[in-house]
Amino acid sequence: MTGIDGDSVSLTWQLSGVDSYDGVSILRSSSNPAPTYPGDSYQVVTPGAQSFTDTALTAGTTYYYRIAVLSGSSVIAYSNVSSVTVPAPTLNVTLSGGVQGSSAQLSWAISGNASFDGVVLCRSETTTSPTVPPLPGDRDFYIPGNSSSGGYTDSGLERGKTYNYRLAVTRYNQVLKYSNTVTVTVPL
Repeated sequence: MTGIDGDSVSLTWQLSGVDSYDGVSILRSSSNPAPTYPGDSYQVVTPGAQSFTDTALTAGTTYYYRIAVLSGSSVIAYSNVSSVTVPAPTLNVTLSGGVQGSSAQLSWAISGNASFDGVVLCRSETTTSPTVPPLPGDRDFYIPGNSSSGGYTDSGLERGKTYNYRLAVTRYNQVLKYSNTVTVTVPL
C-alpha cells in the first residue's frame, strides 16, 4: 500500500468486495498505530481514485496509514494499516580555504541525501561562528544555485585582519546545516 521516495509517500490501493461507496478517506496518524475515521482522517478522495501522494511529512517521523471506504459519513470497510518512517536527511558540509594576497580563497563540498536550494557564505571579524542573518559588522554572501561543490574569492580584505568563514546550506531560506569554520589572517 505504501512506498517512500525522498520526502513523499505514495499510497496505492484496490477495492474489492465493495459494490457501492461515496468516497475514500486517507487516514494518517503519527501516534495511533491503527488510525480510525473520522479522528485520523487526513484527505478524502473521490470514488474510483486508487492512489494518493503525501508530501506533508516530517523527517524522522513514523506515519501509520489506512484507507476508510465511506458510504455517506459511515465507514463500510477499512484497509490494512501500513507504516512508513521518513528517513532523516543526512548532510555533510566541508569548507576549506586560504589566503592569497589580500583575498580569501574558499571552496566547499556538500554531500548527503538532503535536498537544498542555496548556500550562503558567512563572514565575521568578531565571532568564530558567523550566521545567517549576519550579526552587526558581519557579512553574508548569497551564492546562486545548489551545486554540491563550489568556490568563492572574497577580495579586498584588510591586511593584518583575521576573518572567520562558515558556509550555510539552505532550503526555503532556512538554514539546514553550517559547515566547519575556516579562519584566515591576511598578512601585512
